[in-house]
Amino acid sequence: MATQELLEVENASERPSNCPIRVFQDGAHSYTIDIPARGAPATFAITVAWLLLCLGASLYSAVRVLIFGETVPIIAPNIISPYLLQWRWLLLATVALFCAVAMLALSVLLKPVFQSERITIDSSSICHEEQILGRTKKTVLLRSNLSAIKLLVSEHGLTQPDLVIQESDRVQSLASNVRLIDREWLHSVLVAIINYPT
Repeated sequence: MATQELLEVENASERPSNCPIRVFQDGAHSYTIDIPARGAPATFAITVAWLLLCLGASLYSAVRVLIFGETVPIIAPNIISPYLLQWRWLLLATVALFCAVAMLALSVLLKPVFQSERITIDSSSICHEEQILGRTKKTVLLRSNLSAIKLLVSEHGLTQPDLVIQESDRVQSLASNVRLIDREWLHSVLVAIINYPT
């Protein structure tokens, strides 16, 4: 059987409009589900570039002022007193920690922009692949060991439900970066394809 894209999946809910998720059938019991990276508008890219420039300028200024005792025109013109220079290593560590935290926050913001996913389903297993900037994380779950496919609501309901597949004591989260309506549709697709009771 030739590979064909399924715009609608039998026994699944109706596909939402503008849903980026693509479902392909490769055979009688073989499916591939592609979840593309979200991408980013030009304004987001400009903002990220500006933040990176500010972080780089801050770290550069801190090194010149705190380690070498130099002044940096405009950025740090004679702002460090001789008393503060006694604590320059502590101040430099503080600046470095601030930059590290800012980079970590930036990486969390950028993850949905670059992360794509692929779910491959055959008669015996479910393979989930996450790709971020060329790095791939692969998880294989055995269909015979599946215990649940569900939308998991947080205890306090403060976040959107997570789509998870549970195999024995392992829980694999799927499609965390797509709209809730698309995630709900994907849940119905997985249940229909795997024929797992809701």
